Amino acid sequence: MNISSPFERFINHYPIEKTGKPAMASGSNIKPEIPGYAELAEQFADCSFHHGLYRLFSASDVKKWAPLVLGIFGQFKGKIDCFASNWMGYIYAWDYTEQCVWMLDPGFGEAMKMPVDFYQLHNEEFVDYADEALEKNNFDQCLQSNSSELDNNACYGYIVSPFLGGEDELTNREVIDMEVYWSICEDIYSQVQ
Repeated sequence: MNISSPFERFINHYPIEKTGKPAMASGSNIKPEIPGYAELAEQFADCSFHHGLYRLFSASDVKKWAPLVLGIFGQFKGKIDCFASNWMGYIYAWDYTEQCVWMLDPGFGEAMKMPVDFYQLHNEEFVDYADEALEKNNFDQCLQSNSSELDNNACYGYIVSPFLGGEDELTNREVIDMEVYWSICEDIYSQVQ
């Protein structure tokens, strides 16, 4: 697919697997200060890229995920909007106070500040450093063993949480509904804190 866009490298690099209704702008609580979000979401809100490797949220998902992540990442209350997820259930959020992207990992309860802006995240990190930024090779291995595309509402979550002694290995991951996974992670996180 050859599309003229500031996200051309990203769009041309990853096949679009699922398209929902790209109704982003009206009804979304994403603030216009996220440089680039509106341009990408205009065409690709609720789309899944490369069989579920990465998914850009729809307007309703943007509204849904902000409060859900605060159970583990309460320090971001009133500061972020969540705009996407990856195959491991990580959530990508824009921080209005620091003007940056955070990658929120529910399995380890870690917030990782991305050293790039919204454009660079998609066009550079996800394209040039796909294995480091998205663990693409691990995802491709999971796809080979499951041989089906990852549903938009699912992720490969830990079977046994690392907080409970589970290994950070592919053999300790299974397909699970992402909301359920975040809820389980929040329960475990609150018990070990």
